[in-house]
Amino acid sequence: MKPLSQFICKKPQKKYSTIKKQSSFLELDAGYPNTEAHIRIHFTSKMFKNNDKISYTSTTIELHNILINNIGLDECFASYYENDIYYLIPLIDKIIDDISKNKAIFLNVILCGYGYNPTAGENFYKHAISIIFQPYKGHYKGFIINSHGHDTNHEVEEILSSTRIKTTIYKEGVDVALMKKIVEYINTFTCKQIVEYKGDSSDTYLGANLQSSDWRGFCYMYPFVIFYYYGFYYSEKRHLGDILEIESSHKLLKNGNMTQFVHGIFAEFNERFKEKIIEIKNSNDEKYLDSLDEIIISQDYRFIKDIISPYLSFLKQKCF
Repeated sequence: MKPLSQFICKKPQKKYSTIKKQSSFLELDAGYPNTEAHIRIHFTSKMFKNNDKISYTSTTIELHNILINNIGLDECFASYYENDIYYLIPLIDKIIDDISKNKAIFLNVILCGYGYNPTAGENFYKHAISIIFQPYKGHYKGFIINSHGHDTNHEVEEILSSTRIKTTIYKEGVDVALMKKIVEYINTFTCKQIVEYKGDSSDTYLGANLQSSDWRGFCYMYPFVIFYYYGFYYSEKRHLGDILEIESSHKLLKNGNMTQFVHGIFAEFNERFKEKIIEIKNSNDEKYLDSLDEIIISQDYRFIKDIISPYLSFLKQKCF
């Protein structure tokens, strides 16, 4: 099986129609359990040196259930493979089991209820995010990655009637409020391994808006790409452009370098973004966010295409 880096080097440039067709075949944007993409993710993760230490799970979380209805993860299910066998069990059971085994946990999450849209299914958008729980001695740390970065959403809408919408404002951002609720819920089930989460830039991605040029809705691809880099480089360093050293995923998150972790991933795909990341030495400093956003916006669809084209080629390898 060829690693993703080989497909990035080939710089495939797929047409929009091809991307849609291949994404549909792989069910990347399907938003339901046991898709073709998740099957392939299971097999690609076998190339990770630390595969036995990392758990990959896909799930769907209803935002209103967490923030408005306060029912925690009661209605969420974990979709995953173990020993090539597919399982679907309550999400909290899967998380607690992984914690008991001291595994790093990666959740590929479809978040329902993310922004009101009267023309969308069930009147709300869906959005893909990544949640990571990483083990340390005696405790875990939680991390959340929304591809919109610093351009965070602060509002959750409720439909009260055909003419009335109630909007709740979360000053800290919806992502932070959501993660705090999830961590609080998980900690009611844990005895020894307490999960910690601060809600600042050390454990919440607040970097460049990686979708600032995306009006087609490719949010679903980000968790897949992030998981690959998280697992493949979990304990290993790498070099960006043979110039800039990027620490291992585990160490970057352990040291609170969330922005460096995410920027370092997507710099691999786009030359202009890579050049800027190398120039600023992959700094966490917020003063660079505007210039990074401008690079993404100025390229429009090209930035997205540079990421998804090689990733689709990687997932469609003939070895599957």
